[in-house]
Amino acid sequence: MKKFIRELHSDLEVVYVGQMCLTWEFLHWQYVKALSLWDSDPHGIRHYNEVAGEFQQFQVLLQRFIEDEPFQGPRVQHYSNSRCAFRNLLQVPVIREDRFKDKCKARKKKHTEENFVTSDMLVEIVGESIRIFWQFVEADKDCNIETKRTPELHDPEDLQLLIEIRKILQKKERKLKDIVRGER
Repeated sequence: MKKFIRELHSDLEVVYVGQMCLTWEFLHWQYVKALSLWDSDPHGIRHYNEVAGEFQQFQVLLQRFIEDEPFQGPRVQHYSNSRCAFRNLLQVPVIREDRFKDKCKARKKKHTEENFVTSDMLVEIVGESIRIFWQFVEADKDCNIETKRTPELHDPEDLQLLIEIRKILQKKERKLKDIVRGER
């Protein structure tokens, strides 16, 4: 029974780490996409109000998770419980232009241009999402403990895979730090 529980916990940890990696990759991709949109729309003709709201929800969920974490159990367990309650946790929104009928509704309400989220504002919002995600990564109180402990290996080849994954993770951490520094 204990072996089953350890394996289940290990599987949940793999899912959690995988989701974190996917979140980072997708955030980076969306940031590059936002920069590209900004370059192609220097006059701010396109609007991104809907996706900006989704990014703000993404940020709020991460911040709420970070705030609640000191009062919860281990991060993987807290993540799996939170993920059940908040389906969008660690789910990066897809950048897309507001739909035509949304723009028409906004014009009918006589919004000024100040109320529209343009591509330059979108770059700032995605950059802020990256900073909050980095805070989420740094706030992992279990991370340091887990890396110092030698994991139980079922196969000797797993050690080589673990070493390669750690190298890749360290490169991605450095890349994230460089991007965050570039934003300041």
